[in-house]
Amino acid sequence: MSNESSKAIERRFRTIFHSQVQFIGLLSLDGIVLEANRTALATAGVTEANVIGLPFWETAWWTHDLVQQDRLRDGIARASRGEPVRFEASHPTADGQLIWVDFSISPFYGDDGRVEYLIPEGHDITARKRAENALREQEERFRAAMEGSLHAVYFLVAERNAKGKITDFVFTDLNRKGHEMISRKREEIVGQRLCELLPVNRTDGFFDKYVKVVETGVPLEEEFAITPRDGIVANWLHHQIVRVGDGVTITSQDVTARKQAKSEMLVSEERFRSAFEHAPIGMAMVAPDGRWLRVNPSVCEIVGYTESELLATDFQTITHPDDLNADLHLLHSVLAGEIPSYHMEKRYFHKDGRIVHIMLSVSLVRDPAGTPLYFISQIQDITLRKQAEERMRASLLEKELLLKEIHHRVKNNLQIVSSLLDLQSDHTTDKGALEMFQESRSRVKSMAMIHERLYRSQDMARVNIGEYVRQLADDLYHTYKISSFEIALELDIDIPAMTIDIAIPCGLLLNELISNCLKHAFKQTTEGVIRVTFVQEDEFHVLTVADNGTGFPVTTDFRNTTSFGLQLVITLVEQLDGRIEQSNDNGTAFTIQFPKPKSGIYK
Repeated sequence: MSNESSKAIERRFRTIFHSQVQFIGLLSLDGIVLEANRTALATAGVTEANVIGLPFWETAWWTHDLVQQDRLRDGIARASRGEPVRFEASHPTADGQLIWVDFSISPFYGDDGRVEYLIPEGHDITARKRAENALREQEERFRAAMEGSLHAVYFLVAERNAKGKITDFVFTDLNRKGHEMISRKREEIVGQRLCELLPVNRTDGFFDKYVKVVETGVPLEEEFAITPRDGIVANWLHHQIVRVGDGVTITSQDVTARKQAKSEMLVSEERFRSAFEHAPIGMAMVAPDGRWLRVNPSVCEIVGYTESELLATDFQTITHPDDLNADLHLLHSVLAGEIPSYHMEKRYFHKDGRIVHIMLSVSLVRDPAGTPLYFISQIQDITLRKQAEERMRASLLEKELLLKEIHHRVKNNLQIVSSLLDLQSDHTTDKGALEMFQESRSRVKSMAMIHERLYRSQDMARVNIGEYVRQLADDLYHTYKISSFEIALELDIDIPAMTIDIAIPCGLLLNELISNCLKHAFKQTTEGVIRVTFVQEDEFHVLTVADNGTGFPVTTDFRNTTSFGLQLVITLVEQLDGRIEQSNDNGTAFTIQFPKPKSGIYK
């Protein structure tokens, strides 16, 4: 062959070499790059000067990945021994992206049958790899969704006989929930015939339904009850069957809990309806804006309207205007979550115009999100009770007026007695007799003051002791013509109001003890202090009357004396079931302790 012919052949070879769309090159047996076509160079963004003469694994196609470099060196060594090499590799492009290449190295043999060169070749398979990756990701997502599903999922393919008739279905796949529902391991299910594994499908007609779905393509959805057998433990299942190819996909959910909850809810609703309708008091469901939503017969009986008449209006319409604002305020507090419920007395207008008194109890029902749905109102007719209370109040008022009149008359009669004693004292000049008349008048007046306070008081049963003691002391000061500037009175009264049976003996005790102080304690001085304390200690009342005067004679036993006043004091203390002590520290002090009455009455 001439030299010109050889050059022409070489030109044709190079033209073909560089026009190839795949990557192609020429290597020495030790992996040195001898040639690279334009496609390979352009893709990597390099020139021949960048790669010719370099080891193939040190060129821009391979330096991005050390693992691929080692794999390439091993491939070159194997190809040099005459072994074809092929694997997938990634190559960087001129713009920095990675592409996937189906790469191979083929040995080129000379005339003597020995390997002279190596031919590396690559096909861009990036699009295929992306499609495979996308498919794999899609399959992984599908598998994750199926395995994470709360429903059992089964894939079955139809098994047909020679005439094309479906004789059974074979399990091809299922998810975790699926083998849990059948109570068998996955490997014990896949590849098994449906009706052999679970005969119930043929005997209960499920198989025929699956065949119909395959033949018609119409999906089937149903709920059915089953008896626990063949490993199935559910009582109620929800089935969805769709055709997929020449088979079906079955989605099955155990809805036993839902069915039971629904059944229980129906029973609960029936109980509520029965209790609502037959309640002896009014029961109503009221919208947040006040509209009647539902009322029982008792409500209709209370207000005189029919159910349809009430449902056409709201509770505001029949509520007495003087009660409406209070009702609405409480209702809004419940809506705002400030209070859970409320109770109040209010008035409705009966259909015939009369006023009906009711006791209203209201609570709010909300949905799971907390949105108000309706109020439950309990309405009890208390008109008769209110009328009875009104009659009782009127009767009580009459009795109070009568009792006031009695106290007033007792007080007047005692004042008459006091006046008679005063008149009688005018007919004697005996100093001892005059003193006796004066003391008797004081005792009578102390009792009269109690009755006067009772008929003037709002409380007809009890006497305010603090006010009573001050008035009693003022009268005694006036009686004995003593100025409070000379003999001071100090009061420490911390005792609740007393009933008359306690107040009268206490008043007489105070009268005697304060009188004794005024008559005897300050004969040698014109100044002094009388201190009266009346307090509670545990289960006792403690009354103390003390002065800082000359003191009680040490040779005198106050329990055994001819003094009528002290004898009266002893008698009154015994009447109160109490005890009395006397001390002479810086004057005289009498301390009386008596128990709080359990029944309110002393002997």
